[in-house]
Amino acid sequence: MREPEENQERSSVLNVFKKIWPMAACITCVFAVTLSVFPVITVRVRTVYTHSAAWDKVFTCVCCFIVFNAMDLVGRSAPSLVQWPAKDSALFPAAVASRLVFIPLLMLCNVQNSKLTVLFSHDGAFVTIVALFAFSNGYLASLCMAYAPQ
Repeated sequence: MREPEENQERSSVLNVFKKIWPMAACITCVFAVTLSVFPVITVRVRTVYTHSAAWDKVFTCVCCFIVFNAMDLVGRSAPSLVQWPAKDSALFPAAVASRLVFIPLLMLCNVQNSKLTVLFSHDGAFVTIVALFAFSNGYLASLCMAYAPQ
């Protein structure tokens, strides 16, 4: 007598997953990109202002963690105002996939002990990249979570 209920429950879980798999794939991609460079790469970025010991001490805290968390919060709040691109738009997975560009951008910052060429040595470039990275993380993650149950 229990088996039909279990089969029905499994069937409904599969039906739900069939409907939400695009959003599940998108949220997985969003978080995979974020976790591939934050915090493992971003905490290794060093300031170019080495003459200031005080700034050197707080650089990672301010420019990496505070900027990331503040902009992630702004990104997570933004979908309450604007939800673009639409759920069924081809632009949505393209926007998620475009976040891959942040991996080389962050790796080409002033990363300590990196064998890569530093293209973005200035602190302002790093902060700008982290801010865009964090905003897109929060915004796209929130959109995925909002679109999946629709």
